[in-house]
Amino acid sequence: MAKTNPDIQLVLGGGGARGLAHIPALEAFDELGLKPANIAGTSMGAMMGAAYASGISGREIRDHTTRLLNDKGALLAKLWGIRPKVSIGWGSAKLGQFDAEEVLETVLPNSVEVSIEDTDIPLKIIATDYFGWREKVFVDGPLRPRVAASIALPAIFRPVIIDNVVLIDGGASNALPFDHVPGAGITIALDVMGGPVREAESDIPSPTSVVFGAMQILSQTITTKKLEDFHPEILLRPPTDHFKVLDFLKIDDILAAAVPFKEDLKRALDQAIEKFHTT
Repeated sequence: MAKTNPDIQLVLGGGGARGLAHIPALEAFDELGLKPANIAGTSMGAMMGAAYASGISGREIRDHTTRLLNDKGALLAKLWGIRPKVSIGWGSAKLGQFDAEEVLETVLPNSVEVSIEDTDIPLKIIATDYFGWREKVFVDGPLRPRVAASIALPAIFRPVIIDNVVLIDGGASNALPFDHVPGAGITIALDVMGGPVREAESDIPSPTSVVFGAMQILSQTITTKKLEDFHPEILLRPPTDHFKVLDFLKIDDILAAAVPFKEDLKRALDQAIEKFHTT
């Protein structure tokens, strides 16, 4: 009798540009001939998950993303066209923020599905209900607005409003949503959030770095607490801590740094599947 592989539950965490390290992980699935049974993603993990769940291969995601981010002139021209405006009112100034859905229309492959329920792989997208003080989990409905909510990093993007709920980046409430996939089979959680890295004794973080670093610390604290109740069979973190949240133009360096991560995932998958078959 042929061996049947276990269901694989894939969890793609948030982490800004560090989330580009998810691409080699998706390629690993393709190279091993494996397909996740379910995907849950936060922020960049939601973007990558939406593309992969729509039937776009890891290699195709790599080609699309590197072509987009390495053509800096074309990318900046597109972003200039949707740039936020600075509005100045009486006694106050409001810095503009990007519309996350407009940015997604610029950067997502056209073949990403329109609705979550149309994806080839069941998908959950995690955002944060700002006034509700809790996470918001999407399992159906228009896909792009829900991914936009999941990536709506404060200060960079305007909050996204869906059904009168004000939503911000999913990393504020659940950066690694392994608690939102079925417990059956093998759960693989890929944590790309990272944390502040001190490169020299004299390093004093800038105000912007402190804002992003504080969110990283908060997210890691939440993840550590959740791990006390359930630990995924495979939990991997790529060596990308030294990249900043907005280092998207360093895509080649991030992908190169993630090569060992890809091989680690392949080995971990082989071992987990072998263990499944022998127990």
